[in-house]
Amino acid sequence: MANSLQQIEAEIKRDVTRLHKTVIGKGPGHTSIHISDNVLTVIFQNSLSSVEISMLQVPEGYKKINEIRNDLLNANSHNLVAILKRWINTDVQKITSVVIPETAEVYLFIIFKDKVDANIDNRY
Repeated sequence: MANSLQQIEAEIKRDVTRLHKTVIGKGPGHTSIHISDNVLTVIFQNSLSSVEISMLQVPEGYKKINEIRNDLLNANSHNLVAILKRWINTDVQKITSVVIPETAEVYLFIIFKDKVDANIDNRY
């Protein structure tokens, strides 16, 4: 039976949330996910560590958080790509994240080679 885009989003949300907890050491309070065209957007709320929250109080601290999180993301991108390959049948072109200092949310952007809804892997 074919998986709907909403089912795929739910599975990716679960797996990406678990990976976030493993890599950062703290799970997000809430994760939302949306797939549109060739972009997967993940929003992690209440996911910053106490050190990161303190760094937000320092001028330009959010830039350091972004740098560290992107370094961790790059070091673990093979795990993220493996998760995505289970559900999406197209190549990942770019992965990046950004911390929004005003809301302390973390946005994760994954850009795929092709439009995602036309490439959902229905093997599962």
